Amino acid sequence: QVTEEGFNQYRLNPDVIRAGTPLPTGITNVPAHSSGVPSSALKPSPADTFRRGIKRDPSLFPELKDERHNDAWHRSFMTQARAQGVDDALDMAYVPSTAEEVELFQEKQKYLYAALESKVKTDRGKLIVRKYDQTYDARAVYHELSEHHTKSTKAVMSAAALLSYITSERLGTGQWKGTAEGFITHWQEQVRQYERQVPLSDHFSDGLKRTMLENAVRDVDELRQVKVNADLERTMTGKILTYDQYAALLLSTAVGYDTHRAGGSRSRVKQVVYQHELSPDDSLHDKDYVDEPFDIDYPVEQLSVNVHRRSPASPADQRVRLPFDRWSKLSDEAKKVWDTLDDQAKAIILGPSLGNHRPQAPRGPATQKGPARRVNLHDVSA
Repeated sequence: QVTEEGFNQYRLNPDVIRAGTPLPTGITNVPAHSSGVPSSALKPSPADTFRRGIKRDPSLFPELKDERHNDAWHRSFMTQARAQGVDDALDMAYVPSTAEEVELFQEKQKYLYAALESKVKTDRGKLIVRKYDQTYDARAVYHELSEHHTKSTKAVMSAAALLSYITSERLGTGQWKGTAEGFITHWQEQVRQYERQVPLSDHFSDGLKRTMLENAVRDVDELRQVKVNADLERTMTGKILTYDQYAALLLSTAVGYDTHRAGGSRSRVKQVVYQHELSPDDSLHDKDYVDEPFDIDYPVEQLSVNVHRRSPASPADQRVRLPFDRWSKLSDEAKKVWDTLDDQAKAIILGPSLGNHRPQAPRGPATQKGPARRVNLHDVSA
């Protein structure tokens, strides 16, 4: 009879611990586990393996702070979910079939719900997350967030703004602050976002996308030449470039165009934004903000602040204004005196160089209910 104690003594005996040592006579079958528990019962389940995972980090998931950036957030969130092996828990078509799969699915749901609860910062997003705080149904949360971002009234308005930009924006008008290559990639990104928010039946055909992109760059001679060359080739060979082929040629040409411009002798332009808040109690003057060059993620809504640069100034914009750096140094009494002067007197005091400066923000009427805001853009040579 072989006992557990006797077997352990034999196994740990230094005289017999060497390769190829046979079992002593009488020992024909040593149980794998002396406890009598089957080996299959001691094998960790998928859920156990998941719980002990050391590579999963919920802090790596992105934060959603602004609904306008929901597209980038969805991409980053799903990328992290795939990288951490939990993306199937967000798939509405996935149905776990075994008890182990169900247990693992529930663990992933709890993990993803914790990530969503800590990373979704918008008011509407928080409301959706908290709706499932008793079930920890991360999949339902993510699906409802996606529905809100693509099919709600706000999403419809966003799609309309994107459509307006796609069909009307032009490179070369001075509104785009960046490279030609950046403009083209930004335009393509807006097309992608628009098609994400509308039904498949409303997606653009390749021919229509090519036509709209041709129109978007036609004011730049070097880029318009790509269309001219393509039309010439079609006439001579009958070959018609697809949208993807045209876009690839256009981007290649844009790189050369940008390189040529960067090597030119023209001064670089810096954009300065002057912001005014018109309040019934005080008159706020210029505050300078240097605008960064636009890139592929620049919101379409913010591009609208540049539109008035191409529009005639209103009569109110012709008023004389004291620069903010000087205004801030005046005493309260001096500011009151300044506000009583008419524009002609202010122009005399400021002299010819500053007398034609853009307007000082007028004091709002006493009955004004809330602050009005306007943005003035000025180009100054670096």
